[in-house]
Amino acid sequence: MGFIDARELPDGHTVETDVCIVGAGAAGLALASALSSGTGGARVLLVESGGFEHDDHTQYLHQGQVVGREYPLGISRLRYFGGTTNHWGGNVRPLDAIDMEPRPWVPHSGWPITRAELDPYYERALAFLGLPDDAFELEAWTDGKACRPWELEAELAETEIFPAVAPELRQLGAVRRASIEESANVDVLLHANVLEFETDDPPRAVRAVRVATLQDERFRVQARLFVLATGGIENARLLLLSSSVASAGLGNDHDLVGRYFADHLVIPPVGDLWLSDPELPLDLYLERARANATGRAMGRAIFRLPDGVQREQRLQNCGVQLGPTMPLDVAIRRGKAFRSLDYAWRAVQEGDLPDDFHYHVANVIADVDELVAGGYRLASYRAAYPTWHVDLIAVAEPAPNPESRVRLGDERDPLGQRRIVLDWRLSPSDQDSVRRSTDLLAAAFALAGIGRVRVQMPEGGLDWFRPSPHMHHLGTTRMADDPKSGVVDRNCRVHGIENLWIAGSSVFPTYGHVNPTFTILALAFRLGDHLRGVLA
Repeated sequence: MGFIDARELPDGHTVETDVCIVGAGAAGLALASALSSGTGGARVLLVESGGFEHDDHTQYLHQGQVVGREYPLGISRLRYFGGTTNHWGGNVRPLDAIDMEPRPWVPHSGWPITRAELDPYYERALAFLGLPDDAFELEAWTDGKACRPWELEAELAETEIFPAVAPELRQLGAVRRASIEESANVDVLLHANVLEFETDDPPRAVRAVRVATLQDERFRVQARLFVLATGGIENARLLLLSSSVASAGLGNDHDLVGRYFADHLVIPPVGDLWLSDPELPLDLYLERARANATGRAMGRAIFRLPDGVQREQRLQNCGVQLGPTMPLDVAIRRGKAFRSLDYAWRAVQEGDLPDDFHYHVANVIADVDELVAGGYRLASYRAAYPTWHVDLIAVAEPAPNPESRVRLGDERDPLGQRRIVLDWRLSPSDQDSVRRSTDLLAAAFALAGIGRVRVQMPEGGLDWFRPSPHMHHLGTTRMADDPKSGVVDRNCRVHGIENLWIAGSSVFPTYGHVNPTFTILALAFRLGDHLRGVLA
């Protein structure tokens, strides 16, 4: 059948398949690819909320209420075929080994599987994205001239490569569409919004999913196996909405569904680096999405602290990248008026004015002459100064926080479903870890003769800096062997439900500092191998 428009199905119809995957984003598409052969003829159906193009009415279903830290909820995910890969930046890297280990200084840390268990699936994810086997090898990206790493003490700081998937391969829906059309056993149901999982009573197995279109046609999909792959917020929401039999929602016997919501923290800048040598090579750290001298698509190199340093200093993982700036930027940016203008402007853009908004507006008005003069000085000197001063931009791992969560609210969407309430919270260790990581990297740069760093974490810390969320939805259906600690087991099966699995970054118990898409793909391929065994 290939692609099916759910709006053309008769009201009350029942669709039958062997494996029903809810969601056609990165996780769902990778899993469908893994199940497209070697399943003994088992039929696979992807159920997707949207069509092939963005639609405002479908996207509106993703709205909700934000009650914790401000968050751009409505634009943080895309609801159409290909999911959020439709605006994906394409940078990939596996989690570090330490990210998946229990860390006594990070409460609730540790995966029930190891990085070594994921390595074969990371290799498959590279091929799926059209990247070479040596994509993460630093030597493969250097040419011995302008594109080369700085010489840092390996025990103090590491350089890691974030390769970029080619732009034409990032929109996974467009990339995988032809293979699905040609597949003998994979179909896609478009414009189909899952409302609830129907279960036995007591809820030990899923019988079907109830589905609706925006035109209010209602039907069901029956299957042997079900996989939920709709992202870190919608995965939790659909489990909570499935309350006809389990009043607290599926998999929620221990009040864990929706808890531990997390996102990577983007903090620009945490410091500014003044280079000792204006001729120091920067290409490896500043350039992206171009062909370098080695002839491959370019990514970006970043800095991190080695695992040993993180253990010794009891730190969370943090990646620091360079951002080009100019010498006068610092003087202007350090002024009270500029900081208040930046703070207020970001609040206006995000549509959520903080309680102290009037204070920052007053600062801008009081020192408007400073802003105008600073802007004039910067414009006058911008062409004259070389790039010998750079910003340090941190992407930080948050600690798992059970009070940071997704829950259901009272407001309802056009399908009559309760919308979510997002309460995003940070932990006290998040700020301390970023600050001390920056200090240690600064010492490594100084020891290597690279330059000196002025750390820009003022009094007020992250509350002043207002770290931007990376829009990586993590942790709301975390993985653990013990059902009292997690929603899914090591094979991503929902505890207590024999035929329901979850795919995506919602199963991450801890988060590392890297973009999650690459690990989402690896976990999907691993789940595919597991489900082939179940189907056999």
